[in-house]
Amino acid sequence: MAVLELTSVERALDRVAEGRTPDAAEATSLLDTPVDRLPALLEAASALRDRGRGRRITFSAKVFIPLTTLCRDYCGYCTFRKDPGEPGAFTMTPDQVLALAHAGARLGAKEALFSLGDKPEALFPEHRAVLRSLGHRTTLGYLREISARVLDETGLLPHANPGLMTERDLASLREVNVSMGIMLESTSERLLARGAAHDRAPDKVPHRRLKTIARAGTLGIPFTTGILIGSARPTQSGWTRSSPSAICTSATGISRRSSFRTSAPRRPSRCAAGPSPARWISSGPSRWPGSCWVRP
Repeated sequence: MAVLELTSVERALDRVAEGRTPDAAEATSLLDTPVDRLPALLEAASALRDRGRGRRITFSAKVFIPLTTLCRDYCGYCTFRKDPGEPGAFTMTPDQVLALAHAGARLGAKEALFSLGDKPEALFPEHRAVLRSLGHRTTLGYLREISARVLDETGLLPHANPGLMTERDLASLREVNVSMGIMLESTSERLLARGAAHDRAPDKVPHRRLKTIARAGTLGIPFTTGILIGSARPTQSGWTRSSPSAICTSATGISRRSSFRTSAPRRPSRCAAGPSPARWISSGPSRWPGSCWVRP
């Protein structure tokens, strides 16, 4: 009598249908779900979501505050960071930040999302001069002051994404931020190689970013994190190698939100040689949205 052996995809679907959370290997196998089995995958995912979080969707209306576009990292896919003198290079003054925050509050925003480059003062004397004129030595020091002013003067709840932070940095910012975050982006060391996406990005060394997340957990800070899809091959850097993010989150229990975002190369790099993330994310009907937020 012949025995029909289930494929790894079918085994993973069965486990999800039973209400069991897939492990990293099972979740990776689901990336190869054939088109004719996508309805089963979507049904299983919906049931898992309903059991875990229900069908209510929450959101936080926020105003985006790009405190500075200067950054010492040169990531191959980034369109946000600038060097001094480039079009779009700026550091917002306190008056500009508060005017933007007040405008957002009038429109019903509840959160001030601070986005900024990582330690630009380490690379640019121009930024060090700007910080001195504002009464600060570091960008994080300025961020703390302006976060406190936004909280006190506008009522918006600050959420900062300033990059790598020491325990002292985190403890200081925690006093004036309702939550914080850092994109893990990837745990692939290959992205640090010459010509790869992070070859000129000292703050994107994976273990350094994981340390920041772990420190936030130790301090009990609500924290956001996520991975960047498209900066390397998805099955190697986006999913099977993203397990440290899941491990860190489950160990600390502090992740407020995890994100999966797509990227496109900004300059010639090895990440540009692979397939566009949009192609494999959308390889089936509504298979994966271009950017999705998942709550752990």
